[in-house]
Amino acid sequence: MKKVLLFLLILMALVYSGVNASAAATSDLDREMAAEEAKMRELQRKIEEHRHRARQMGSQERTVLGELSRLQESTAILQQENRVISLKTQKLTSDIDNLNKDIGETRDRKDQIVARLRLRFINMSRYGDTENLNLFFSSKNTHDVINSVYLLEKLSIHDQRLIEDLLVQEQLLLENNQRLEKNKEELASESENLKRKQAEYNNAIAATDKILGDVRRQKALQEQAAREAEAAQREIGRTIAELMNRKKERLAREAQDSSAPRRTDYTYLASGSMLDWPLTGRITSTFGNRVHPVFRTRSNHSGIDIAAPAGTPVNSAGPGEVLYAGWQRGFGQVIIIDHGRNISTVYAHLGAVNVREGDAVRSGTRIGSVGRTGTATGFHLHFEVRVGAEARDPLRYLKKR
Repeated sequence: MKKVLLFLLILMALVYSGVNASAAATSDLDREMAAEEAKMRELQRKIEEHRHRARQMGSQERTVLGELSRLQESTAILQQENRVISLKTQKLTSDIDNLNKDIGETRDRKDQIVARLRLRFINMSRYGDTENLNLFFSSKNTHDVINSVYLLEKLSIHDQRLIEDLLVQEQLLLENNQRLEKNKEELASESENLKRKQAEYNNAIAATDKILGDVRRQKALQEQAAREAEAAQREIGRTIAELMNRKKERLAREAQDSSAPRRTDYTYLASGSMLDWPLTGRITSTFGNRVHPVFRTRSNHSGIDIAAPAGTPVNSAGPGEVLYAGWQRGFGQVIIIDHGRNISTVYAHLGAVNVREGDAVRSGTRIGSVGRTGTATGFHLHFEVRVGAEARDPLRYLKKR
């Protein structure tokens, strides 16, 4: 009897430990999915802000960079949506696998209990009260006899109730499984729709590449594209100047208003310190005059380009405050960090952004990953150092390597 009870306790412990492990895995997926959904909402908000600014500037929407930017914006949102859909599908698949496993284990436990209960009834039917008599004669006293018979009856009732509970659990698991299978089919359909949209955007990008080909062949368009590219670089400078002014005004208001909520304490670059490299890679384009890799025109380059595979982590080059995390015409997804002493760094063409405006970062904090958003020929990081709004050669500020 004690062995049977011990077996049931061990079995229940194993079941609960398996449920806890499955719940932990599901919880991790839920957190990752929530993070990616938050990134998607933030990306959509930032792109909408950028589109609003572009509409206010009017004619820039009808430029080569404007057309390419619209396509890149839509593609970036679509890629983020695909990441969310992929995680949802992964979670549903995991849930379905766990449910199927639970259903199998539940059926096995039910069958074992039914078999034990059936055997007990057969023995009682075959031998009548022999089992109770054996208990009586093997017991040392009347108290042991009463306890033994009582435990036998209670265990039978317990088995019967457990079977009923398992039947209810099995039905619930089957219903949940059917629901998840339906959701999975819906997600598969949505994923197919997104793939079709991706193909449409790829065709649109191919059409834009044709336009860029025309730019390379026509001198007038080359000059226009070069002017647009330089205007985009100047826009970065204007953005930094505007953000710095806003920050000064905010700090002045907070200094005067003692009741204002305390903001994050930021650590800035120490005087005389050098910046760390945001990632390891080969420099494919230096600061200064160069031939533009897309437009094939000679123009000024406001930073350095560091080649790296897609998804390579991009780290903050120094401590400071995230001033901007959004979209910029020609540069795609961009992060701007204020390091104090009027020095800021710019990280462009990012595939993903992991920080928000106002975040405090340290040197080496992962802020995003390498992509090719904006006007880019391949996966790389465009990195700038700005003093005020003026671009400086990053190699003068980065540590020797």
